[in-house]
Amino acid sequence: MVLDSRLNTTEDENAVESFVEIAYGDDRKGFSGMHRFEVSRMAADEGVIVGYSSFSCNPKDDMPIFSWVSTNLVARFHCFYALSLFRDGIREVLSV
Repeated sequence: MVLDSRLNTTEDENAVESFVEIAYGDDRKGFSGMHRFEVSRMAADEGVIVGYSSFSCNPKDDMPIFSWVSTNLVARFHCFYALSLFRDGIREVLSV
């Protein structure tokens, strides 16, 4: 689900970057979180800065999301998958 987004179409140097925040998971179960993708223009048309941030949590119980054994593998796979989607999105934007 998209939580929030902003598309900066102004040329104001002090304007906030463009971003989209995407939530996933279920508050009735033990896994949810959010991804945020950002694009900020640098001053004087020197390029852009592309950012990605993420977090995961267990909204139901105060305990780790997965067992210690599976956490490393699942977290690595999830990060790889999210970054792959992020790269696909950047590639699509650059092809326009």
